[in-house]
Amino acid sequence: MRILILHNRYKLHGGEDVVVQQESQLLRDAGHFVDVMEVSNDEIESSGDKLKTAFMSIYSPPMRRLVERRIQETGADGLRITAL
Repeated sequence: MRILILHNRYKLHGGEDVVVQQESQLLRDAGHFVDVMEVSNDEIESSGDKLKTAFMSIYSPPMRRLVERRIQETGADGLRITAL
């Protein structure tokens, strides 16, 4: 199976990051192709950035296009979303 995992990294490394790493490795160990697409909130600094992020967190056309392109590139059969 070809699996695409979408993950949002936060400024501070935490348990969710560890789970994504462990799940990815378990799936690979089971013989699956795993691609992890990560985005980070490191660039969210100003009040304007925070406001834009709040609106785009509901629905983001640019992110949708990015994910659709990644699905096509990897030929993913499955999708695991941890956070976007």
